[in-house]
Amino acid sequence: MKNLSSNDKPARVLNNAINLALTSAQKNSRRAGVGWSLTDENYNHLNSGGMIAGADPLTLPAVIDRYGDKLHSLVMTLEPLPRIMDVQGLTEALERSSCAIVYICYRNDEMAEASHYWQDWIGGWHGEVVYLPSSAAAIELALGPAKVMRQLQPWVTAVSAADMTGNSIPLKTFEQEFGFSAQLDELVNQSRAICYSTSQADAVSLLSEDNYSGELLELYEVNDVQSFAAILKHCATERRCSVVAIVDVRFLAEMIESNLCNEIIHHLAVADCVPTTPASSLNGLTPPVPHLPLSNWQLINSSSMGNCTQLILRPIENALPEAALGHSLN
Repeated sequence: MKNLSSNDKPARVLNNAINLALTSAQKNSRRAGVGWSLTDENYNHLNSGGMIAGADPLTLPAVIDRYGDKLHSLVMTLEPLPRIMDVQGLTEALERSSCAIVYICYRNDEMAEASHYWQDWIGGWHGEVVYLPSSAAAIELALGPAKVMRQLQPWVTAVSAADMTGNSIPLKTFEQEFGFSAQLDELVNQSRAICYSTSQADAVSLLSEDNYSGELLELYEVNDVQSFAAILKHCATERRCSVVAIVDVRFLAEMIESNLCNEIIHHLAVADCVPTTPASSLNGLTPPVPHLPLSNWQLINSSSMGNCTQLILRPIENALPEAALGHSLN
């Protein structure tokens, strides 16, 4: 394969196809998007698109069939994986087409071990498969599928809210703050299941009913981390690679301690707000503010939304800077 930094037309077309595939995937899900781009032998763009991983595995084979006799090269952001894609349907569509080369933007060792059908098929296919160097954007898109393959657990983004003393407040408190509802809606639209603690049940009214793949979002009310862990296991078996958890601060602390959270989007009120739970307890003592165990977490970004400051945190080993990835905070 030619150097992708060269100025010849094939390299420019391939770079453009890679960018189209990555962008299409990001529009569907930042943590679990799958994208593709199709080009003919004269370097003309035929089609690009994306989906949330596991949501509609028949889409890409149908696209390949539509452009079958014109298709020359296919770029995919993720190696075809069982439980995430219809690998057999994909390979059969490629065999029916005139495709000569497939470019893969990301794979890892767990994916390589799991994709036996794809690897066996490559050995007998007339075309060529090229694995490209993984970019930060491609790695980010594969976070959800990689967790499902490695740990049978989806990528979990926790959304929480607190006042300046650390007490939980209803997320709906920020409904009218500029940009808040739009960002929450996009985050939910890019996911395949929503969990919420009972204390944050009012936030459900802010959410869309379906996601960017057009499927109804599954909603789960959770009150303890044991039931939450069971729901995550269920989501993974159903190929739901990206889950949003809208929770209070105390539940968030338990999620972190139980290693059931991969990303936190925390909102701090800069004005007085009423805590979710009244500050009362036995003997009239004020309950302690929940301590968030964040010693192994890193602040990735912060932004202001009127009377709210939004903080995004990741575990240090997953802390890819948002600015380096060229996309927004969800």
